[in-house]
Amino acid sequence: MGNRRQFIQRSALFASGMTLPILSAGLRASPTRVRRGTILGPGAIDNAENGEREFYLGMVDLDQPEPYPVNTIQLDFFAHGVSPDPQRPNRSALFQKQGPGACEVDLVEKAVIRPIATLKDRRFYGHGAYSPDGSLLYATETIMSSPDLKGIVSVRDAKTLEYLGEFPSFGAQPHDCQLIDDGKVMAVTNGGLHF
Repeated sequence: MGNRRQFIQRSALFASGMTLPILSAGLRASPTRVRRGTILGPGAIDNAENGEREFYLGMVDLDQPEPYPVNTIQLDFFAHGVSPDPQRPNRSALFQKQGPGACEVDLVEKAVIRPIATLKDRRFYGHGAYSPDGSLLYATETIMSSPDLKGIVSVRDAKTLEYLGEFPSFGAQPHDCQLIDDGKVMAVTNGGLHF
């Protein structure tokens, strides 16, 4: 897949990074030591042997000794948004921007746990969010068969990923969604026309 320098260079070009607090279940921060967390960033790299593009989630643990080890989770799609599960900090949901790809990953096991499917005429638009209690997973999606690319926010059971329903994003091609005001309000950005 390439060396560490290639990973860092490609991550700077392709990745949107975020830092998460303690990822490993059962780890506790020492009262005298501040944990710095882990940098996560989706990325892509061209395989030098076959010329095919490969996708991954890169992870750099800032609490390890330098040079920081770089770990990756292989993906089937180029991820855009990373949504951490508030109740299981070792898990995150990843979403493709303008595509059908999405999955749940285990950051400690460094593996894809399961894919997240959307309906046939839908495309994920890059972001999702868990409810504060971790029971629901929301995702921005666009209905591709709609002439005005109507946006919706889908709702899934976070444990089973069963599709529970949806509500309108009140615009076209919604992108980011974030729960604010202690989870009582969802802020959604729409990239397309409003109706």
